[in-house]
Amino acid sequence: MAKKQKSMVPKPEFRKPPWYMNLLQRALGIYSKINYRAEFSKEQREALKPLKGKPFIALATHSSPMDFALAGHALRPWRGSMVIAVSLFYLSAGGLARGLKNSIPKKQFTKDPVSVRNIKRMIDAGIPVLMFPEAMFTLDGNDSRLSDTHFKLLKWLKVPVVVIRVNGGYCTRPRYFRGFRKGKMVVDTNIALTAEECATLSVKEIRERVMPLFKYSDCNFQQDNNLAFVNKKRSTTDGIIRILFVCPKCAQMHTIIEEWNAVSCTACGNKVVFNEYGKLLPESGSVAFDRLDLWCKYQYNHIKNIALSEENYVYTEEVKLEYFNTRNGENIPVDEGILNISENGFEFIGKEVTKKFPLPNPPCLPMQMSSRIDLFEGDILCKFVFKEKFRPVRAFTTVQALFDIKEEKAKKLQ
Repeated sequence: MAKKQKSMVPKPEFRKPPWYMNLLQRALGIYSKINYRAEFSKEQREALKPLKGKPFIALATHSSPMDFALAGHALRPWRGSMVIAVSLFYLSAGGLARGLKNSIPKKQFTKDPVSVRNIKRMIDAGIPVLMFPEAMFTLDGNDSRLSDTHFKLLKWLKVPVVVIRVNGGYCTRPRYFRGFRKGKMVVDTNIALTAEECATLSVKEIRERVMPLFKYSDCNFQQDNNLAFVNKKRSTTDGIIRILFVCPKCAQMHTIIEEWNAVSCTACGNKVVFNEYGKLLPESGSVAFDRLDLWCKYQYNHIKNIALSEENYVYTEEVKLEYFNTRNGENIPVDEGILNISENGFEFIGKEVTKKFPLPNPPCLPMQMSSRIDLFEGDILCKFVFKEKFRPVRAFTTVQALFDIKEEKAKKLQ
């Protein structure tokens, strides 16, 4: 009889991390200060002292991989648990996640009652819990949508809430960029709610208290402070065709190519230079937006207008379906076919397999930006690998547009 394989996702241990985690938090903070000019407020850290000896929830923004180190340092000397995307445990670099014995695995953008119960058990054990409610790195440097589920959780737990906002994290490591850039980051840490306020305020009032401290726009932050973010070995547009897919001049899709510190359109010749200060500079006769996030907003509006112009709009791509074996980290080829995305959700029609998934709420997708999106079917991680490269962000944008169209139609019927 074959030996049963051990899952790559360990069950959390409901105890504080070992004492040396304080040293790691401090070391990561010093590293980020020296190499990336991260700034932390002593006054804000002093304001956290009343939380000593109490469990609390910390909500941190999620603009780059630096967030884990920055949030941990901002909360020092508290040692707590961290909610981590379950997919992180599956990566080859996931050994660190698996080494954090009290981390809480969470399936992204799907109901996961087990993780909710584990968060409650951790709080009941007197251990602070750090969460990244956006659940994925921002695509455009702006805060992502948060579901009311997070604020309902805060009301249910009835513990103090700390909000950690990293300004400049996306500029240090944009979602599309392969590497890090040196510039400046400012970390804001504030107590948003007391335990008593979580118990007495409504879910709507809790959201209204948290969101002003949570919202960020890194493209604005960079331009408003005239900050340069530089990686001497890489172009400012390195990897940017992973995120930009609509030309602002001719509106053709998937015609943008990278040049050194610039992008151009193969259909109309539109050329835009990206400088180290986050400014987009069109060449003579070309069209550009002031900031990257505005270009992404244009892409969203373009897709939404297409969807509105067609009755029962469906976006279709050829894909391969793979299952991910959570016990040995292997991808298992399953089928080939087409993936349809509509207001009704996702529908995979393969040669042998057919699958359906609802639109996620909030409308976000775990993805590998060059090639695939991931969807959970119960405990099964389904990977949809696109035949054409650089389609995941278009799929993500389509999901957002269709979700909003569906919401707008529902409001009109009320």
